[in-house]
Amino acid sequence: MADPASYVLFSVAGMLFALSLVPLSIHRIHGPSQSSHDVAHKIRLKELYKRAPVGLVGAFTAGLMAQAYFAMTPFFGQEIGLSTSQTAQFMATTTLVALVAQWSLGRISDRLDRRKVILCMAAVMAVTGAFISLAANYSYLALLIVACLHTAMLLTLYSLSLAHTNDWLGPSEIIAANAKLMIWYGIGSIIGPFSASLVMQVLGPEGLWLFLGAAALALAIFVMVRLYNAPSVTEEPIAQEPYAPMPILETPHYHSELDPRHEPHQLELDFSHHDYENAAFNEAPTGGEALAEQQMDPAERRGRAALGAAGRHIYPDRAD
Repeated sequence: MADPASYVLFSVAGMLFALSLVPLSIHRIHGPSQSSHDVAHKIRLKELYKRAPVGLVGAFTAGLMAQAYFAMTPFFGQEIGLSTSQTAQFMATTTLVALVAQWSLGRISDRLDRRKVILCMAAVMAVTGAFISLAANYSYLALLIVACLHTAMLLTLYSLSLAHTNDWLGPSEIIAANAKLMIWYGIGSIIGPFSASLVMQVLGPEGLWLFLGAAALALAIFVMVRLYNAPSVTEEPIAQEPYAPMPILETPHYHSELDPRHEPHQLELDFSHHDYENAAFNEAPTGGEALAEQQMDPAERRGRAALGAAGRHIYPDRAD
């Protein structure tokens, strides 16, 4: 391997990064089709903080702590006497542990309140930030274990803050809200390394972890206040769905029964004042009809006569 103080390793890493972009740039990918339902709505910062304050403050704190960690940890390792290989192993191990924590903590937050998960993560970071200096004085292995526990929470904080914010937004507001979270993450990324360097100048190398622990403690206090003292949020009523017209049916009385605009009604037939048995003989059948009636069963003949008389009672003006 080349000397880390030379430009060779830096140049090789830059070339590999540039080459990784080539497959993405030559692959033809079409953007998603846009419809009237996919229009992104703007959301003001004040409204975003009102709806998801823990998500916004968590994104800022994640940028503040993560970039301070990545920028100042190599300097911390050099100051406490770690070799170049130990510092590289330290950075790689803590990053891989955080990769596993992304999946496990994400699954936990899907089943619990994300604010409570963020609170527990901030508490763990505050405790480990206070004791990591003691672990560094004990052994390198103890330092690595405590640092892995700290970075597992630290590098997952932004993901959970983003997920918590999206829980309180509509689909059309997510893009604008995520843009604002990224801006505040970037602001924290600018402030974090410079602030950590100032603390390390005053307190020594251990000031890095004290700075990270103090930031995590401030986040834990904020989440606790919002979790237990925030006013209850009332859910808005679900908007009524648009009216869908009902198709025309073949049978009109079915439509009347299903249409709520029509009042239900019932037909009453009065058979008490009609002699249905003799009504069948009021009209003189001719030809084949007379022969068919003579061959009918008496009960069937009386039934047909009753139906005919009932029809004349309901529709007296209807001609047969």
